[in-house]
Amino acid sequence: MFVEDLVAGLLLGLSGGLYCLGWCALVMVPHLASGPGVGVRVGLWKVVEFSVGRLVTYLAAGASLFLVGQTLLASRGARAATGVLTVALAVLVLLQGVARSFPTVPGCVRLGERPWLRRYPLLGGMFSASHLCPPLLLCLAQAARAGGLVPALASTAGFFLGTTAVSLPLALACVGGRWPGVRATAAVASVFCGLWFAAVGVAMIVN
Repeated sequence: MFVEDLVAGLLLGLSGGLYCLGWCALVMVPHLASGPGVGVRVGLWKVVEFSVGRLVTYLAAGASLFLVGQTLLASRGARAATGVLTVALAVLVLLQGVARSFPTVPGCVRLGERPWLRRYPLLGGMFSASHLCPPLLLCLAQAARAGGLVPALASTAGFFLGTTAVSLPLALACVGGRWPGVRATAAVASVFCGLWFAAVGVAMIVN
């Protein structure tokens, strides 16, 4: 049963990963491309760190749904909580974008050196995984129907592996950091992505 749930989650992650890739790209591509051009190997590590952050949220959500039931997905509280986490993601993306858009401003330099902002991929993964895209909803519904807590966690872990495999090419964005023009453009793009996330999060909370 464990293997079946793991494989089912994996196939769902691989098939639906491209749908989720756009959301993840808005979080990671500007961050990777606005860096110092450290190379694909470091980019891969950052994508893996981002994926670990997603895994933490996926496992927590899978366990919660198994314990509480599928009605949690349709609750007003779940949508509001998702909106709050999306706003938190927006703040993270905005601060990262501001810190890299104005590297000569003392306040921005100190902001970029904050330990928690250095963990941007991990925090970004945790917050972005709260976005209830259709593939993730299917995964969580499958976890809620699982015959035990372990199969529920196996299903969400498989989904994580599938979506991680699809998102690994995002590491190539690190190459763009070798050129000052690309770095500056990516930093500004982070600000606009943060504003968009903020609008989405507020809409979830209000509606």
